[in-house]
Amino acid sequence: MKNGLIAVIVGVLSIGLSAQAEELTVGTSIYPGWMDNWLMEMKLVPDQPSFLEARTKANGSKVKIEKFKEYIPSVNALVAGKVDAATMTLGEALAFPADSGIPVAILFVHDYSNGNDGVVVPKGWTLDAMKGKTIVAEEFSVSQYLIYRWLQKANKPLDFLTLKNTPGDDVSKVFLATVGKASQVAGATWNPHVLRMMQSGKADLAFSSKDIPGEVVDALVIRKDRIAGREKAIEAYIAAHYDVMDYFTNPKTRDRAIRAMSVAADFTAEDAPLYSKMLEATRFFTNRKETIAFMESPDLAETQTKVRTFLKDFGAFKSPNPDSLSVTIDPSFLKAGLQAEE
Repeated sequence: MKNGLIAVIVGVLSIGLSAQAEELTVGTSIYPGWMDNWLMEMKLVPDQPSFLEARTKANGSKVKIEKFKEYIPSVNALVAGKVDAATMTLGEALAFPADSGIPVAILFVHDYSNGNDGVVVPKGWTLDAMKGKTIVAEEFSVSQYLIYRWLQKANKPLDFLTLKNTPGDDVSKVFLATVGKASQVAGATWNPHVLRMMQSGKADLAFSSKDIPGEVVDALVIRKDRIAGREKAIEAYIAAHYDVMDYFTNPKTRDRAIRAMSVAADFTAEDAPLYSKMLEATRFFTNRKETIAFMESPDLAETQTKVRTFLKDFGAFKSPNPDSLSVTIDPSFLKAGLQAEE
């Protein structure tokens, strides 16, 4: 009797631990490519559960999405172990968790920036005439990477311009405040700031992520130590992501999807057209097959080398051996889901 009771207790405890282990916590922030996290929790289809609710119920898993007002805190949350996975660029995955000694993997790529990030200069400025000029941008960010690649492609030395470390959200304010003055500067940031700077009529777009397609990669990054025991939750989350992509690409529901994204991103009705332009400047991967093809292409491996070299050249890493840092590209969950669909 005693042994039987112990067996029951152990069984109940193991079930409880298993259910707990299946919970996946995902950190995210507002960006066009990551609004799937908002949409998958919305009841987009009348009288139907949300995509995430349907997927987690179907396989008995649990997913919690934590939405952050700012991007870097969501990345830091992954480093601190407060979330299991987070949406981030390849650069941040290298500079934060990988550099902190935390093995991480990209489970799927949402998109790459195809014009959403840009280098803006006062109207009429050319790079050849900018030697020693100040350019404001956030240090070690995609914006500085754009400046780096701009100079590389123009065969200019890395110290050709003087970088002034400035939060990305403040770049447009600093730029517009100095235009026409002796202190005028160039700037590099992301949308909607780039669009607003261009709309002022006082700026030229000198370089953008469209000039380096496939290099500014946005992805779901997971701590490798948080995969085991959460496989079902990961499968459900990825399936809900592609449910959102189907909803977004379907001509019948695309407009509703865009409106939902715009509202979730706190865009006013007046700014809604800016959001549509941001979507146009984002190259989404909308199905498993094309995502797998991109993840397995040698181009992505080469991009990781470029980004790591950039961060190393500017002293972003704390690691004594930065050349050894890497992010694993793991399309195994995508492949398993594709086989299940077929």
